[in-house]
Amino acid sequence: MSDNDKKVMVRIPTYGPIDRGLSRWMHWAGKHHPEWDVQIYYQTAGVCETRNEIAGQFMDSGATHLWMIDHDVTPPEDDNILRHDHPVVSGLYGHYHPQAGANYQVYKEAENGYTFLQEREWGETPEGGTFPAKAVGLGCIVITKAVFTRITDELKTLPFLFEYKEGRRVGEDFTFCAHLE
Repeated sequence: MSDNDKKVMVRIPTYGPIDRGLSRWMHWAGKHHPEWDVQIYYQTAGVCETRNEIAGQFMDSGATHLWMIDHDVTPPEDDNILRHDHPVVSGLYGHYHPQAGANYQVYKEAENGYTFLQEREWGETPEGGTFPAKAVGLGCIVITKAVFTRITDELKTLPFLFEYKEGRRVGEDFTFCAHLE
């Protein structure tokens, strides 16, 4: 699909103020892409319910791509994330974890679930290119309709949900990524 054929819905789930950098990005998006449907989505329930409500809006719309950006993430002022022809593309964004320090939200399988995939493990990546990951955070992600159709129709489940494995809660980002396999 060419970039001109993509109809983009951007939703920013939040329960409070949004990041200043994201405010600047929204200004950039409005100026450079007035055709995008960009809205802040105020959470009235938990994270899974909110993401599923947004997915429902997307499925009922004429959009071809859903770009979800969490309220505390600042994407770069470009549309490069939309230039890839993958059904799911995550933008790189950082997060601070008390035990692991600052890391990107890119993961690999580990003995007890997932662990951060360190930059040195990404392999050769062309400038602006992509690389595969077992799981990613959902803070800056583009998803096509075909992905939601497969999850809801074939797998008969909601796209975003928590699961419990061995007494531990598995986040909605990991369960969503597991549905992609």
